[in-house]
Amino acid sequence: MIRRSSMLKKSPPKRRTPHRRGMAVVVVLGLLAITLALSYSMMRAQSMTLLVERNVSRNTLAEDAADAALSLAIARIHESSWQGVDVPLRGDLGNHCSYEVTFTTGDSLLIASSPNYSDFPYRLTITAIGKAADPRDAQIEVRRTRTAVLSLRRRAIASAPSNWSLVQNHSIFQWGTGTSSIHVPFESKGNTCFLGQLRICPSYPSTTSSRQRYLYDLNQMRLAGLPDYRPLQSTVRLTSRTTSDNRALVESQLGLSTITDTTTSTSSPVSLPSSVSTYRLYAGGKSYTIPTIQSLYGSTISGRTLEADVATNPLGVFRSSGYLGLSNNVTIRGTVISTGTSDDLAIVGTNVELAPPKLPRLENDTSDRKLAAALVRDDLVIYSGSQSTVRGLAMVWDDFDLKGANSTSRFQLEGHLAASTVQFGGRADWLLSSTLWSIYQTLFNLQNTSPPGPTTIPYFPAYLEAAIGMTVEPTLTVEPNSDGVLDHWHDFSQPLFVPASGDSGLLWNLVRIEDGR
Repeated sequence: MIRRSSMLKKSPPKRRTPHRRGMAVVVVLGLLAITLALSYSMMRAQSMTLLVERNVSRNTLAEDAADAALSLAIARIHESSWQGVDVPLRGDLGNHCSYEVTFTTGDSLLIASSPNYSDFPYRLTITAIGKAADPRDAQIEVRRTRTAVLSLRRRAIASAPSNWSLVQNHSIFQWGTGTSSIHVPFESKGNTCFLGQLRICPSYPSTTSSRQRYLYDLNQMRLAGLPDYRPLQSTVRLTSRTTSDNRALVESQLGLSTITDTTTSTSSPVSLPSSVSTYRLYAGGKSYTIPTIQSLYGSTISGRTLEADVATNPLGVFRSSGYLGLSNNVTIRGTVISTGTSDDLAIVGTNVELAPPKLPRLENDTSDRKLAAALVRDDLVIYSGSQSTVRGLAMVWDDFDLKGANSTSRFQLEGHLAASTVQFGGRADWLLSSTLWSIYQTLFNLQNTSPPGPTTIPYFPAYLEAAIGMTVEPTLTVEPNSDGVLDHWHDFSQPLFVPASGDSGLLWNLVRIEDGR
């Protein structure tokens, strides 16, 4: 028993798996991972903070650069040295900052329906871009934009030549040495000047007696309180080129004062801007191309209105190269410059009007001004049967020729007519023989009894109208501007609006500033 029990020995205990040591490793690795993650997160957070700070700094620098550039540009346009809208400004501000400035004529908020749309060409939009580059990488750049809109202060206008007053002071100013003629029925209200020979009614009435009586009675009708239908109605400036007979018709028959001129030059007071193809409203402003009418519409136009376009042709200036005929229903609200050396600007139709618009008023000036209606190198011809109105200056470097009119002809010039010679042709149906004029005068004298009877007509013009339909009232007239608008001379070779005396450059009003971001 004892022996057997000794043989029954206990088995040694099994070793346990060292799982606790493995768990420790896992815990350590986990802690290490957490530590690394936290470290990375902290580093990333620090990097992001630094990046955000750098971005904020670059944003601020870019905004400061844009503000500085805008201030610089606004100051520059007030200087006479400003190079204009076509030349951008660029510069380096240091600290990896730079700027770029562009200038644009106009204002994006002004549209055709805007009440002040006409101010569009006098608005200037300045766009300033500030740039801030990353010092570590120049390819990384922040840009900020500032925009300013300004309006030109129109303080002065380009001056006219000193002798421009010769034109301004006369409704008709004839400067050449050639012969000019005036026939009835026609009237010119306002002072007139004829430096060449002036002939009064050379074609009819065809006898000296009938001519003198007709003109004398026109003045007698005026003195009696009837309408003034004299061909000339105010002071006439003449030279020795006008004969004593014609001077007597002016002084004695028409009852007008004359001035004998011995000093005024017979050269044109101004030069035709024949070579001008573009113009600017102000120094540095947009250059506008002057369109040629024939290229757009042909040599004879009808049923058209030509006028200013605030974006492309704000003054409404048009060139004519070669013959240009204005037929029915043509309106030109602007200036026609006819440059041909042997071609005419001809009015051949009815309902034709040349009427340049008023210019914007100057600051602190109540005067209204407008540019010329027509500047013609060769002849301005008004054909018989046409009906037209010119509101403004018509200047002709050769002949102003109003062809022999008929009963339907109508011509009214309200402003100034200046030409080398002027021809106000007579009515074709008044071209009667000397015999007929003598007969009509005799018949007039027979009925013009003293004392007058109930059917007596005491004035020769009124008698001819009643007897044979020779209408006394003129349908061809020249008179000063009734609205007081000044006809301003401008040759388009220089800007229209200029700095005022005492100003170092143009002045501007700030309309608004925009943050373009």
